[in-house]
Amino acid sequence: MHLSNSVSDELSIIYIATNLIQGIAMPEETEQLVVKKLPFEEAYQMVLKGEITDSMSVAAILKTKLMILDGLI
Repeated sequence: MHLSNSVSDELSIIYIATNLIQGIAMPEETEQLVVKKLPFEEAYQMVLKGEITDSMSVAAILKTKLMILDGLI
């Protein structure tokens, strides 16, 4: 998806991954990573409540919900 195609040429590619295994995080010195695991439905509800607001996450979660409802995943 294009994040702001009238202002920038930034592009975001979002993947749906399954059957993943968590490895050891190796953040750069300036990064602080916080991992929060939750069921997909809870993330979807957080989007609807305005608790998740970044555009890439919102678009990915809403698209995934549509794909689930359509039986594609």
